[in-house]
Amino acid sequence: MEELNIFTRILNQFGSYINHLDWGYIFTFMIMAYASNKINPKSRKWKWVPKYMSVKWWPVIIGILYACALFFIRDHNFVEAEMLFKSFIFAVAFQHTILEKFFSLLENNSTHQNKGSSKGTK
Repeated sequence: MEELNIFTRILNQFGSYINHLDWGYIFTFMIMAYASNKINPKSRKWKWVPKYMSVKWWPVIIGILYACALFFIRDHNFVEAEMLFKSFIFAVAFQHTILEKFFSLLENNSTHQNKGSSKGTK
Protein backbone atom coordinates (compact mmCIF):
# COMPACT_ATOMS: atom_id res chain seq x y z
CA MET A 1 0.00 0.00 0.00
CA GLU A 2 2.92 2.31 0.66
CA GLU A 3 4.11 1.89 -2.95
CA LEU A 4 0.72 3.04 -4.22
CA ASN A 5 0.91 6.11 -1.99
CA ILE A 6 4.37 6.99 -3.34
CA PHE A 7 3.20 6.45 -6.90
CA THR A 8 0.17 8.69 -6.29
CA ARG A 9 2.36 11.47 -4.88
CA ILE A 10 4.70 11.25 -7.88
CA LEU A 11 1.76 11.46 -10.29
CA ASN A 12 0.35 14.45 -8.38
CA GLN A 13 3.69 16.27 -8.57
CA PHE A 14 4.05 15.49 -12.26
CA GLY A 15 0.49 16.70 -12.89
CA SER A 16 1.23 19.92 -11.02
CA TYR A 17 4.40 20.39 -13.11
CA ILE A 18 2.50 19.82 -16.37
CA ASN A 19 -0.32 22.20 -15.36
CA HIS A 20 2.09 25.05 -14.61
CA LEU A 21 3.78 24.98 -18.01
CA ASP A 22 3.09 27.71 -20.57
CA TRP A 23 1.32 25.65 -23.23
CA GLY A 24 0.83 28.58 -25.59
CA TYR A 25 4.60 29.03 -25.69
CA ILE A 26 5.20 25.29 -26.06
CA PHE A 27 2.88 24.82 -29.05
CA THR A 28 4.05 27.93 -30.90
CA PHE A 29 7.68 27.05 -30.22
CA MET A 30 7.21 23.54 -31.59
CA ILE A 31 5.63 24.92 -34.77
CA MET A 32 8.51 27.36 -35.22
CA ALA A 33 11.07 24.65 -34.46
CA TYR A 34 9.53 22.30 -37.01
CA ALA A 35 9.51 25.07 -39.61
CA SER A 36 13.12 25.99 -38.87
CA ASN A 37 14.18 22.38 -39.39
CA LYS A 38 12.72 22.53 -42.90
CA ILE A 39 14.82 25.53 -43.93
CA ASN A 40 17.44 24.87 -46.57
CA PRO A 41 20.54 26.71 -45.26
CA LYS A 42 22.19 26.56 -48.68
CA SER A 43 19.53 28.74 -50.28
CA ARG A 44 20.50 32.28 -51.19
CA LYS A 45 18.40 34.08 -48.59
CA TRP A 46 20.18 32.30 -45.71
CA LYS A 47 23.74 33.33 -46.71
CA TRP A 48 23.90 35.70 -43.73
CA VAL A 49 23.86 32.76 -41.30
CA PRO A 50 27.39 31.75 -40.28
CA LYS A 51 28.65 28.54 -41.88
CA TYR A 52 29.57 26.96 -38.53
CA MET A 53 26.01 27.26 -37.22
CA SER A 54 24.35 23.91 -37.71
CA VAL A 55 20.68 23.76 -38.65
CA LYS A 56 19.97 21.49 -35.70
CA TRP A 57 20.71 24.39 -33.30
CA TRP A 58 18.26 26.78 -34.95
CA PRO A 59 15.21 25.58 -32.95
CA VAL A 60 17.10 26.10 -29.68
CA ILE A 61 18.18 29.61 -30.67
CA ILE A 62 14.68 30.45 -31.90
CA GLY A 63 13.18 29.11 -28.66
CA ILE A 64 15.49 31.20 -26.48
CA LEU A 65 14.84 34.36 -28.50
CA TYR A 66 11.10 33.69 -28.49
CA ALA A 67 11.12 33.11 -24.71
CA CYS A 68 13.03 36.36 -24.16
CA ALA A 69 10.55 38.23 -26.32
CA LEU A 70 7.59 36.75 -24.43
CA PHE A 71 9.23 37.59 -21.10
CA PHE A 72 9.23 41.29 -21.98
CA ILE A 73 5.97 41.36 -23.97
CA ARG A 74 3.96 39.66 -21.24
CA ASP A 75 5.81 41.60 -18.52
CA HIS A 76 6.67 38.46 -16.53
CA ASN A 77 8.31 38.50 -13.14
CA PHE A 78 11.16 36.11 -12.37
CA VAL A 79 8.90 33.39 -10.94
CA GLU A 80 7.03 33.31 -14.26
CA ALA A 81 10.38 33.38 -16.07
CA GLU A 82 11.24 30.11 -14.33
CA MET A 83 7.97 28.67 -15.63
CA LEU A 84 8.87 29.90 -19.12
CA PHE A 85 12.30 28.26 -18.84
CA LYS A 86 10.72 24.98 -17.72
CA SER A 87 8.35 25.23 -20.68
CA PHE A 88 11.32 25.74 -23.00
CA ILE A 89 13.12 22.67 -21.64
CA PHE A 90 9.95 20.59 -21.89
CA ALA A 91 9.27 21.78 -25.45
CA VAL A 92 12.82 21.06 -26.63
CA ALA A 93 12.79 17.58 -25.11
CA PHE A 94 9.29 16.79 -26.39
CA GLN A 95 9.99 18.18 -29.86
CA HIS A 96 13.28 16.36 -30.19
CA THR A 97 12.28 12.98 -28.78
CA ILE A 98 8.72 12.54 -29.94
CA LEU A 99 7.71 14.99 -32.65
CA GLU A 100 10.79 14.63 -34.85
CA LYS A 101 10.39 10.86 -34.89
CA PHE A 102 6.65 11.20 -35.54
CA PHE A 103 7.13 13.60 -38.47
CA SER A 104 9.93 11.52 -39.99
CA LEU A 105 7.69 8.46 -39.73
CA LEU A 106 4.90 10.36 -41.50
CA GLU A 107 7.27 11.57 -44.21
CA ASN A 108 8.66 8.07 -44.75
CA ASN A 109 5.15 6.63 -44.89
CA SER A 110 3.97 9.24 -47.40
CA THR A 111 6.99 8.76 -49.67
CA HIS A 112 6.52 4.99 -49.47
CA GLN A 113 2.85 5.35 -50.45
CA ASN A 114 3.72 7.72 -53.30
CA LYS A 115 6.26 5.26 -54.68
CA GLY A 116 3.77 2.42 -54.43
CA SER A 117 1.01 4.34 -56.18
CA SER A 118 3.26 5.54 -59.02
CA LYS A 119 4.39 2.00 -59.91
CA GLY A 120 0.99 1.04 -61.29
CA THR A 121 0.61 4.10 -63.55
CA LYS A 122 2.71 5.10 -66.54
